[in-house]
Amino acid sequence: MAASGVADIAIGFEWTPFAHGYVFWEYPGPEHHPPTDEAGQREWLEGFRQAHAEYPDQPHDPDHPENGETAADALGRMLAGNPRLPALLAML
Repeated sequence: MAASGVADIAIGFEWTPFAHGYVFWEYPGPEHHPPTDEAGQREWLEGFRQAHAEYPDQPHDPDHPENGETAADALGRMLAGNPRLPALLAML
């Protein structure tokens, strides 16, 4: 009988810029920072926005814009000082 289980799943996983952007929301370490190329940054930003929409720290309420945190706010807070921040904000 062949062995199967978690090892089979782990072998098939491949990190993508989207995955790094999504994981960055919970684990904002440098290993999950956005890539340098524009296509990778767009994909990373999609992952970040998806994670922010699913698990906002402070949900954005369009009826009360003074409350909550938009994706741009979160990005600015989490990537303050990162040289790729202006390009990512421009993509929003």
